[in-house]
Amino acid sequence: MGPAVRDGRAADGGAQGSTLSANLDVPDWTAATLPGWHIAAILGGMLAATALAAVLAKGEPDEPAPGSQAPPVLRLRSGQRAVWVSRVVNRGLTVAVVAVFAVTVVMTLLGLRGHGGSLMAAVLPGSVILLVVGLATMAVSVRVGDGLIRIGFGPFGWPARRIRLSSVESAWAERRSPADAGGWGFRGVPGAATIMLRGGECLVLRYRSGGQLAISIDDAERGAALINALVAERAQP
Repeated sequence: MGPAVRDGRAADGGAQGSTLSANLDVPDWTAATLPGWHIAAILGGMLAATALAAVLAKGEPDEPAPGSQAPPVLRLRSGQRAVWVSRVVNRGLTVAVVAVFAVTVVMTLLGLRGHGGSLMAAVLPGSVILLVVGLATMAVSVRVGDGLIRIGFGPFGWPARRIRLSSVESAWAERRSPADAGGWGFRGVPGAATIMLRGGECLVLRYRSGGQLAISIDDAERGAALINALVAERAQP
């Protein structure tokens, strides 16, 4: 069972617990209100479940399959500076995020006008959680250059993860499906992780420490070739 599954169960359990707590000791369900701090508590529980799953499930990384093809390498002229940028957007998730955002806005406006208080208490926490998670996973961008591999999340490429090329051993392109990664979104554990927004071409990084990170991204082979070229260039005396 991957961390993403545990996150989903933690969020679901937290939402149910918050709803139950809001309805305790009230004369009627219409009088129930949900404090804002419950949302922060649910998100904190999700992060704690992810960290715990990573610690418990961490193991040795898989060894590369024997007979696999050599990683692609781009030939760079001496002193040549090259940059590779690619981006993938999950269109289905984008539509879902827009729908959840619309629901969140409507619920907020109703609450500000004093209408639908009980409905807002039941729906708003879940919609906020879905909106935050959806925004973080609807798009991913990768930039290679200046000694770094930058992985940006969401429509604005933030937050971002930066990986130094000095920590990468090699890179290659590989076709993977959500079934191979265990589902959509951020899957796996440190040492064998996947960022899966759509099935198909993925950029796979192998760290010098032995771990791997796969990212579903377009034009992955060209990105891998540049990474290998830059890694080789840094290794030269």
